[in-house]
Amino acid sequence: MRIKAKGRIGVIFLAILLIGVLLTMSCSSDNSTTTPNQTTTAPTTTQASTKTIELKFAAQHAPTTDVAKVDQAWADRIYEKSGGKLKITCYFSESLAKYAELYRAVQTGVADCAYYAIGTNPGVTELNKVLSLPFMGLTDMYMPTPIMEQLWEEFPEMKDEFKGMVVLGPRAMAGNHWHTTGKEILVPADIKGMKTIASATTADQMKIAGANPVTLGIGDWYMSLERGLVDSHFTHYAVIYAFKTIDLMPYHLNFGDFGAQCSLDVYIFNQNVWDSLGPELQAVVEEATNWRVKEVADRDVAEVQRSMDYGKSLGQKFVQATDEQIELWKEAFLPYHEQWIKDTGGKAREIYNRAVELIEEATK
Repeated sequence: MRIKAKGRIGVIFLAILLIGVLLTMSCSSDNSTTTPNQTTTAPTTTQASTKTIELKFAAQHAPTTDVAKVDQAWADRIYEKSGGKLKITCYFSESLAKYAELYRAVQTGVADCAYYAIGTNPGVTELNKVLSLPFMGLTDMYMPTPIMEQLWEEFPEMKDEFKGMVVLGPRAMAGNHWHTTGKEILVPADIKGMKTIASATTADQMKIAGANPVTLGIGDWYMSLERGLVDSHFTHYAVIYAFKTIDLMPYHLNFGDFGAQCSLDVYIFNQNVWDSLGPELQAVVEEATNWRVKEVADRDVAEVQRSMDYGKSLGQKFVQATDEQIELWKEAFLPYHEQWIKDTGGKAREIYNRAVELIEEATK
């Protein structure tokens, strides 16, 4: 009996030892599987590499306008094309920076990027105004983009005017025609002394052509026209349609299909912000900006047509200037070209002559 008891004790002892070995092996196995898991999930290097960069975009236009809708689509496109790596939040209606402060806001980092109309700040981007001179011979909204990019390539002084910034996507707004309240005009003599809405960039042009410029903010346009404080506006159809001032100006003198003059806008990025994006995200932004240039131009073409159709539905009068009349207008504005060259100095004349050459080549 004792022998049997000892045998049972031995068996139990062996069983305990076996269980201990198995438990040890199990623990060892668990440790070996947790180690690689900890390496892949901690310290989130993968998460860090896909972290979303967030930027602030500033613009003065209201979110309901076509140009703002395209700005938002541009930001959405960047987010999608970057796989969520770059998110740009748009601040419209001057909610981040006032219209006149957009250049400085990007330069100082208040905004990371912004919409910017060349010429907004007199004396700041003067060389870049060359294609905005009246009667340069541009024939459509798509022509100025490649010409401006070519000028930037040949004259780095033009890009240097955007100090501490990167400038992208030059885009022509719709071309300007002349719109009047009380009488039809055909030649420069008809605007002598006429009170004309002007901006800081167009006041001198109007004065040289013989008009009486009245500098007004956008919010004062309608009231001033309605009260007879001004008689005309040299601007494009899309803007008078958007702000309903077309209702007060029933006479329109058109200079060809495009217009006599156009303003250009661009996107500007803070230089340090741009550099921090790296080549991959920079390429995404550039692709989206090229898309935006054509998209907003297409919309402007449609908006100009809607505006003219609306005016015709009101019985308004539209006159197409003849070639002879256009030559008279060119002569009236030519002294402003010379004044711009003189006032701007530096390579202004060289840039001007090259711009004329490129326009002539594009219209052949």
